[in-house]
Amino acid sequence: MERMNLFGNNDKSSEALSNRKEESSKALLNKSNQNLSTINVDNYSYQVDFRSDESCKSCVQQINKDTGKSFKVFREKTGKENYVLYDSKMYEICEFNYRYLHYIESCSKPPVMPFNASSCYNMFAELDGQNNIDFNHFDTSEIVEMTSMFMESKFKTLDMSHFSTDNLKDTSFMFMGCVALEQVDLSSFSNCKVIHADYMFAWCSSLTKVDLSNFNLQNTLYMESMFQECKSLKEVIFSKPYPIDIKNLFSECKSLTTVDLSDFDFSRLLSARQAFYNCENLKTIYSVGWFLAPPKDADEFLRNFSIKERKEDKLFCGCKSLVGFNPEKVNSDMAKSIEEGGYFITPNGKEKSKWKVWTYSTERENLVKRHLKTTHQRKTQINYHQHQFKMMRVILPLA
Repeated sequence: MERMNLFGNNDKSSEALSNRKEESSKALLNKSNQNLSTINVDNYSYQVDFRSDESCKSCVQQINKDTGKSFKVFREKTGKENYVLYDSKMYEICEFNYRYLHYIESCSKPPVMPFNASSCYNMFAELDGQNNIDFNHFDTSEIVEMTSMFMESKFKTLDMSHFSTDNLKDTSFMFMGCVALEQVDLSSFSNCKVIHADYMFAWCSSLTKVDLSNFNLQNTLYMESMFQECKSLKEVIFSKPYPIDIKNLFSECKSLTTVDLSDFDFSRLLSARQAFYNCENLKTIYSVGWFLAPPKDADEFLRNFSIKERKEDKLFCGCKSLVGFNPEKVNSDMAKSIEEGGYFITPNGKEKSKWKVWTYSTERENLVKRHLKTTHQRKTQINYHQHQFKMMRVILPLA
């Protein structure tokens, strides 16, 4: 019997093993290269893995060595919580509820977005605003959050017409307390996916008009206190909002005489508590539909939630200039046309819609539960901002 040569193909086996190792190494290298991003500083190009703290630090060392600049690494606490490379002569690290990068106004340079940034949280807050900021080279295409971006700054005008907002999801508190702000250009916000716009313009006491006709509000769920105490506000132009929460939307807007809500879709509205509270000069509210409490056969969870939200919601409290106003009838049961005994006017040329009623569905119940959960999560943040702003008002009384 012939003896079997167990090692006769040893060379071929070794070669195959070597090839597999080489292919595996190439695959790992390609995967590693896929994680690398190329950034440019002055005339130099660098590759960095923004997922790695070590890679970011190594890149910063090389940048500073080549250019003589003072770049540093920062880990975001908001947005996507990315590792960010920033010029420390242009930005400083501050803390207000979260640690964040803050623009150094005295650097006298047009701001450049830090590499890999996803958030502009408080980035231009509390600036003196003596000179308008040039945002022409400020790339916001990867920004998902602009919370408190300009809060309590003293700019009179802000031009954000060059902003790219395709990924933007949060503009809450964005201009809150900007008491000197008279004009803001948001015409570039047509593609944004903003979910939170609560307190966006709250306490902007010098604003007289806000044009949101190009601001995509289709995804905006939360509009609570969006214009609260904008005491000079006379006109707001909306696109087509689809909100679930408009609590205190125009509360204390004492100069407002007309509001056009005819393009609002209220079919998923959950709360409108004090939406027009103390708008004492408000004469006309255009609307083609509102919402009612769920029918008696609706799910108990939805019915109880609706009853709780609607009970003495004081929707029209203090709106003494409305046609037929009765101080004893200020709750949301008056959110209907004048012909039906309410306070709304159907605008000419628009067909009056039927009241939209809640019907039970698992989707509706889940929406309510998500709303309650989100409201609870943001309550601490909202209270913190309000407290800080009230403290500022003691030091710097509003006009």
